[in-house]
Amino acid sequence: MSLQFLSRPCFPSRGLFSSSANITYIGISRRGDAVLRRAFYLAALTAIKVNPVIKRFYEEHKGRLRGKKLIVACARKLAVIIWAVLYYRPFDASE
Repeated sequence: MSLQFLSRPCFPSRGLFSSSANITYIGISRRGDAVLRRAFYLAALTAIKVNPVIKRFYEEHKGRLRGKKLIVACARKLAVIIWAVLYYRPFDASE
């Protein structure tokens, strides 16, 4: 299995904007499982406060991203961690 899980059920991209060599994804779409998307979003809000890995990610990206985009980025990071725990190895916060 691949990380397609992260883009299909709750984090699909809305579309692509391409300008010369740069390709930019334009936000999160409303396709996919809305309940799962909401669960990851709310879990990210809590993880920003209590999970040291997500908190560090939030602090590092605070200058570049703002508001909901930063929370969605944290939700995706949380989804990547969950995916790794389910299919590869136990979670290690030191990594």
